Amino acid sequence: MSINVSTIVLYTPPRNRVQVCYRGNRDANPNVERDFVMARINFIELPASDLGSARTFYSAVFGWELTNYGPSYSCTTTGNVDLGLQGDISEAPTAPLPVVLVDDIDAAETAVVGAGGTISKPVFGFPGGRRFHFLDPNGLELAIMQTD
Repeated sequence: MSINVSTIVLYTPPRNRVQVCYRGNRDANPNVERDFVMARINFIELPASDLGSARTFYSAVFGWELTNYGPSYSCTTTGNVDLGLQGDISEAPTAPLPVVLVDDIDAAETAVVGAGGTISKPVFGFPGGRRFHFLDPNGLELAIMQTD
């Protein structure tokens, strides 16, 4: 049996909607080219001048379990939208930092620059992947990451 798929809509909890469009016959070519996949924010990083009290606060208020990644960084690892606490003030963002997950960080960097964004922190590695920071045309800082 052959099915010609044009649009698949995936719903992920609680209300995230991602639409994936395919060209051609999905059965004939399981690796069909994707026309569009919506990237989603998967991480928000907050500055934490006192990492211990921040961990205690978020655990007490929301019941979040945070994993330590060295002495100055902790984050949730739910696989949904996670929260990171940056205790190294020299590395901490000045405001909440949305982090967008992508499949190809190099293509994303090219797209950011091509669309008028400015790289504010070049690609760097961290346990689990790579990321870079950029300023959008309004001066808002975001980051893009790719997992290993």
